[in-house]
Amino acid sequence: MDVIGIFGPSYCGSTITAMVLDCIPGVSTIEESHQLLDNPKIAENNPIVQRVGKRFHRNLFPDWYQELGKALGATRAFVTADKSPSTYQRIGTPDKAVLPFKDPRAQIASCLRKEKMRGKNRTLDQLLKTVYNHLYPACWKFIAEHQLPAISMSLDDLADHPEGILRSLTTFLELPYDPQMLRFWEVPHLSVGGNTRAFRWHQEELATDSEWKIRFYRAFGKDDRWKTELAPEDAEKIITHPNVIDAMERLDALKVKVCEAPK
Repeated sequence: MDVIGIFGPSYCGSTITAMVLDCIPGVSTIEESHQLLDNPKIAENNPIVQRVGKRFHRNLFPDWYQELGKALGATRAFVTADKSPSTYQRIGTPDKAVLPFKDPRAQIASCLRKEKMRGKNRTLDQLLKTVYNHLYPACWKFIAEHQLPAISMSLDDLADHPEGILRSLTTFLELPYDPQMLRFWEVPHLSVGGNTRAFRWHQEELATDSEWKIRFYRAFGKDDRWKTELAPEDAEKIITHPNVIDAMERLDALKVKVCEAPK
């Protein structure tokens, strides 16, 4: 069983990436598994997650991802959206890396939007520094040091060519393509942390839960909200920032290409 690690900043597309891969038989994910270790409120709010959290304590299971994957029924792969290299350094090294990414203007606009919702006030410059000066270079360093096979995936490309991109992604990851991936929202998913905030466990409960249904994406689409949320000068500042240009060049070099469906 391979451990597939999703890398990148917050709001990079890690949730949708984990969800589409979770549709493949033999593949399981809990998304941000580190939340079981780091966020006691999750255990407090959900007795089922509490039991799992107690059982799978990092000190008891050094091979955290493998053991958690087995517990969730994974036979082919376990997908983790722990994202940050510092988290992987602390918990465990994946076998393969996937880096989903947005247009950098959409990325920063998402961060600014969430900052405002949470009552925080990091500036555009501070977010650029965090994401493109620190996090992405840390991703490149971690992947190189551990010699991880790595691939990136543009969410815009995914929106334009969902089947072709997912066929190429699964080929790289040595997983079978499953048409259910194109309708990933129909499959109940277990999530801990991430932007889903749907702390559920039983699939029967998920399938009938109206709150779950409105919290998840219902299609592949492009995030163009930055066009109305960013001032023109800020949008220009983002795409001309040297570290942003470097990150996009690296991501484009690793980018999964569209694969035509077999006839």
